[in-house]
Amino acid sequence: MANMNKISIKGLTDTLHAVSEAAESVVIPKSKKPVEVETTEESDVIDSVNAASQWLGIIRESASPAMMQVITTQMQMLDAIASPAMTGMFIDNMVACLDKALAASPEEQKGQIRELYSHMIQNTVFVLECKMSYAQDKASKEATHLIETAGTMMENTLTTIASMATPVGGVGSKAVKISNVLVKQGSQGLVQAVSSLFTSKREAAKVKDDFTQIISDLFDTLDKYHNLFGSSIIINGMLAKYKRLLLEKYTEDKMRPVTSRMTISDFQHAARLTDELSDVLSSMASTNVFSSLGKIVSTVAHAVADSAIRKKASEMDLQAFCQLYDSFSNDIENLKVQLREEETVLMNLKQEHKDISFLKFGMKKESLEKIDSQLEVLENKKRELADAEAKLRELKDMFPDAKAIKEAVDAYEAKLTGIELKYAV
Repeated sequence: MANMNKISIKGLTDTLHAVSEAAESVVIPKSKKPVEVETTEESDVIDSVNAASQWLGIIRESASPAMMQVITTQMQMLDAIASPAMTGMFIDNMVACLDKALAASPEEQKGQIRELYSHMIQNTVFVLECKMSYAQDKASKEATHLIETAGTMMENTLTTIASMATPVGGVGSKAVKISNVLVKQGSQGLVQAVSSLFTSKREAAKVKDDFTQIISDLFDTLDKYHNLFGSSIIINGMLAKYKRLLLEKYTEDKMRPVTSRMTISDFQHAARLTDELSDVLSSMASTNVFSSLGKIVSTVAHAVADSAIRKKASEMDLQAFCQLYDSFSNDIENLKVQLREEETVLMNLKQEHKDISFLKFGMKKESLEKIDSQLEVLENKKRELADAEAKLRELKDMFPDAKAIKEAVDAYEAKLTGIELKYAV
């Protein structure tokens, strides 16, 4: 126990306002001091993940059965954070521990237990994200800020766990001070130390893939055990945030077989086709018909080829392509309607010509001139429309799977959103 005085954990820094408010929602009984646990005469300062794990192990020995499960889960999550590998083994274990904790909790404490688990999940995932961000860009100020924020979040949760697990008043003369366990002052922090193991781009990419898989597994687990975790603003917000990561990975996987067979020139050809289609349709359309393209041609159209210009064909914008294709399709259909109306005008002109008496030579001649003019306009527009349809088919043939892929992506997004909404309060 004497050695515990030497263990330091210095605070995990700036907290986001939303996180602070969420942390405060876990009510610490007013009869207890913030963190008063068994210590020696001097205060222990917790400023590393290893120290936090040792300290939690001491608290667990005298904790209630419910809090023993909470502490066990937190220790497992700390192991995941400290691991050189990006691991999600804590996910299955936390479900079993939460089930036991709720079974051992009085009814009035179950809400607090669930809230603690929400914070522990959020903290752990956020720290794992920090590891991923830092592995990709160690010089990033954003990554450093994320680490500091993650530390503050964990500090709040550890403080709450201690207050709930420690007997009223504690048994020591001094309180344990929980501080930054991720950004230890005067030495390299945990996340930086672990992430420094990943030195190549390939290793950094694997870290991101592993993190994405952890998030996917977490979504599946939270979907399956929603009744156990209960509704939660924290989990709901976390799922909303990381849903985009899964959606990007899913879209990328779906797109890879398509983009892998497309060359830079294919993308550039697609850009030329969009320009030509735009020119043809705009020359044919009246102001009230040619409405759906608008600014889309000048912005979205070139998004199709923008990735090629940047020599990143694998990042072709599926949504932009489908939006562009649908816009062209809609305008072509509108122009077909317009042509049918013009054909009706021609039929009326012919009928009017037929009704004019042969004796009215001047009117008859003028009527024929109107018919010829209308015929010429219609024939030109029909040729232009046929050309536009051919270009549209050519554009579609470059990416025949676009619609099916978009439908699959939309369905996957709907599934993730459904899981997110399960936790809405």
